[in-house]
Amino acid sequence: MKVRLRGSHQPNMGRIEVHFAGRWGAIYPWFGTSSMEKKTLKVVCRQLGYGGASLPLYNVFCPEAVTPLFTILRCNGSETSLNQCDVDFYLSSSVHCMNVLCTNETTNSGKC
Repeated sequence: MKVRLRGSHQPNMGRIEVHFAGRWGAIYPWFGTSSMEKKTLKVVCRQLGYGGASLPLYNVFCPEAVTPLFTILRCNGSETSLNQCDVDFYLSSSVHCMNVLCTNETTNSGKC
């Protein structure tokens, strides 16, 4: 599963989009727990080549044109890509998305 960040002028920040079944879509911002969310964001940033992740606000980079495809990505935090995580599908006409700020700090630095 390919992943990219969109909506920001900075390459390490933006709306998380995944490519699945021939189309790009957003990740709906509901993960169940903050811990689950942090682990998933670590994996997203790791897949993009960064060492850590921060949690910016939800829905900051969410245009109406992007439909959410996934919610509840269950990652344990050690995966190298979202392909290794369990996912639930979410099809909705609502416009919500998950944002991330990827950093080059290591994951052991106290950041998420």
